Amino acid sequence: APPLFEITASAANIRSGPGTNYEAKASTADGAVVTVLEDAGNGWCKIKYATGGGVYDEGYVMFQYLAANK
Repeated sequence: APPLFEITASAANIRSGPGTNYEAKASTADGAVVTVLEDAGNGWCKIKYATGGGVYDEGYVMFQYLAANK
């Protein structure tokens, strides 16, 4: 199974691409658990996250906002 990580920032922006120049699609709270799909380079990773009601979306977040989910 892909690794699960926890968001450690109080509000981490999930972006449409791997950089701050990309639009913020969503903001996730501290403690949210996401699935890392791939390393997108330059400190960014592609993730899958729950948007509610069993629906998932994909986006990009900086690795510095993630911690391995124990």
